[in-house]
Amino acid sequence: MKYRLRSYELTPPGGYPYAQTEGIPRQFPSQPLIEAQAQMVASFRRANKLPRATALEALQDIDCYTCQRLGNMPGFCVATDQPTPVVALNQTSPIVAPGCGGCGAPL
Repeated sequence: MKYRLRSYELTPPGGYPYAQTEGIPRQFPSQPLIEAQAQMVASFRRANKLPRATALEALQDIDCYTCQRLGNMPGFCVATDQPTPVVALNQTSPIVAPGCGGCGAPL
């Protein structure tokens, strides 16, 4: 079972650190906003020609990593059967989540 964050509106304990383990390993320091961390990880991946180099893919990886780091803490994480969990972001976010898989409506 996969877990995803309940929301990106509330920063979890420790913020959003991220460890890039595949390709070129790198520890990204904690950021208070997941969108900012996703942009940095995506830029690093693009610059080094690594896979999953879009901001949305980086966001998904940071989301999953954060739940693993928190031990899937119920206050911050929920179980999902979606292959790539993403919490809908607000319209001002630089990363826009895809629409509903069934009807295409914006989330």
